[in-house]
Amino acid sequence: MSNRPENAIKPMQQTVYKRQLGFLFFVILPAAKLLLLPSLLAFHAERNAALSMLVGGLADLLVLFLVCLAIRIAPEANLGDLLQTVFGKVGARIFLGLYCLYFLLKAYPVIFEQKSMLNQTLYHQLPFLPTFIPYFIVLIYTACKGARVLGRNADLYWFFVACAFGLLLVLSIESADFSNLLPVLYDGPGPVLKGIWANLTWFGDFAALLAFLGKIRFAPQDKKKIWPILTGGAAAVGTAVLFMVLTVAVFGPTVVKQAFALTRISKYSAFLSNSGRFDWLAIILLMIGIFLNSSVMLYAAAESLRQIYGGKSSLLPTLICGAALFALLVVIGDNFTNAYEIYSRFLTPAAAVLQIALPACTPLLALRYRRKHHA
Repeated sequence: MSNRPENAIKPMQQTVYKRQLGFLFFVILPAAKLLLLPSLLAFHAERNAALSMLVGGLADLLVLFLVCLAIRIAPEANLGDLLQTVFGKVGARIFLGLYCLYFLLKAYPVIFEQKSMLNQTLYHQLPFLPTFIPYFIVLIYTACKGARVLGRNADLYWFFVACAFGLLLVLSIESADFSNLLPVLYDGPGPVLKGIWANLTWFGDFAALLAFLGKIRFAPQDKKKIWPILTGGAAAVGTAVLFMVLTVAVFGPTVVKQAFALTRISKYSAFLSNSGRFDWLAIILLMIGIFLNSSVMLYAAAESLRQIYGGKSSLLPTLICGAALFALLVVIGDNFTNAYEIYSRFLTPAAAVLQIALPACTPLLALRYRRKHHA
């Protein structure tokens, strides 16, 4: 007999399927990594920036596998339950508070990059408040609907994301010169690893899976198989790495200057010179996926806050986290240079703990939880 708290989520209340989580990662992850991150990685790794994306992505996949293993061991336990078995109630609340702040800080660059991309490519004088108040209303509404709606969005939308990436791949590959990727590791692995470390908060998207712990529905016949989540995560990482390779191949040494490479990678296609830039249809589809990325991060922050005080409704924590995120964007504004300095220098150690070290330990936490509650 389990001794879980009364406010813990019961199996019959779990609202998201593993398939949907796999699709969700495929929808939200690759496009969000192809706005500013290519130029940020190239600043350190230059033509080996794709290697930085590959190594960082493989590390993320390892973390995803370990979290999925924890799901198999204790599928009914949420993040607060796992933390409480080792750190107690007070320690668990401290870590949940840190995760709430972490997910909010993860959402900020994604929203800023969306705003800056629209400013630089479509609307050069886009006013902040008139455009982003409606954006935040929809963002908070989507996050407040929770895991079930996010999963259903992914179920519906993954095919369009796949088609969008397929179109950009066909249009951009003719402009690629893969000799731009050579020589590989000419200066050793140092620049590659430095690029990952300096931009660590741009990785670690799979940490959002922690917010879905205890909400995952297992069919009686599937024997707790976790491969749908891993397959979706692998597809997401593979897509991001593929387009990072294409970005370096298309732009060569100038990739460091290519902010928002996602919007430019296909523009040199000879086909577009005759037909117009219909590739923007694909880019707009991917922008919706990027919006869902920020929705997932806001949901994860709100879920962490909800678990701190044990509430049943997600409305209040979502409103609080949404207001905090909006205030963060208003205060920082367009001063991304200083924000990036803070992220790369001061937040990286915290990110290493919250998106790598602690998630990697979740199987051990799950084992202890199972021994304690199912003895």
